[in-house]
Amino acid sequence: MISVGVRDLKNRFSEYLRRVDAGETVLITHHDRVVAMLGPPPSAGPPASETEDDALDRLERMGLLVRGRGVPHSVAAPPLPRLSEPVDLQALLDESRKDPFEP
Repeated sequence: MISVGVRDLKNRFSEYLRRVDAGETVLITHHDRVVAMLGPPPSAGPPASETEDDALDRLERMGLLVRGRGVPHSVAAPPLPRLSEPVDLQALLDESRKDPFEP
């Protein structure tokens, strides 16, 4: 990895671009402070052998995600209890559609 000032980068951009194309990373400085990094793009996708945990670890290392540390909550609703007797749904609908002010 090399470090280069903004002025030098501007004047010899093609040279540094060839180095990046060869796989090298270039740190760009302004007044002796690193302000950017020029490097090859990340691979097109995760490795074929990467597991879900490996992918999460990689994303966490890249700073793209923060994993929770607590116990995960279930996202599924608990099953509803079975009814002891059959329910007449049509009767329930009819009842709900009645005018409450009618006798």
